[in-house]
Amino acid sequence: MTTLIDDLVPDELWALVAPLLPASPRPPYGGRYRAIPDRNCFAAIVYMARTSTPWRLLPARELGCGSPATCWRRLTEWAEAGVFDALHLEVLDRLGERGREQGLDQHPQFVRYEVVSKGRHGPGSCQTNPKGAKRRLSRSASRQTSWAPDRAA
Repeated sequence: MTTLIDDLVPDELWALVAPLLPASPRPPYGGRYRAIPDRNCFAAIVYMARTSTPWRLLPARELGCGSPATCWRRLTEWAEAGVFDALHLEVLDRLGERGREQGLDQHPQFVRYEVVSKGRHGPGSCQTNPKGAKRRLSRSASRQTSWAPDRAA
């Protein structure tokens, strides 16, 4: 039987997350060590991200995470330690590997757009800006965006 925690954080996801988490800090003044498992707090954070509910409405008892304040403190601690940035890069690396295995195209994609003047034409206008500048967004494989003028226009 699967629990809510297993549904929110499957074993495959937890295998990615667990090595990225920092070690638990030593309790100040000889206090007790953390009683709430990291997986439960991570499941609560995933729940909050999926449902967009306020922290005070977090079902802490069902998730076994103590209280919403506990999860919020761990979220803050992990964000400052760069866990979510590292997790994002790890997921992108895995997706890139799967894409190469399946032979997906790795060429950068271009998106066209027009710069709209917000002056006298208003936000709903279709006119381009007064200088007629049309640009394109170039996305490189490294996921960084750079702006380049459209030479074809």
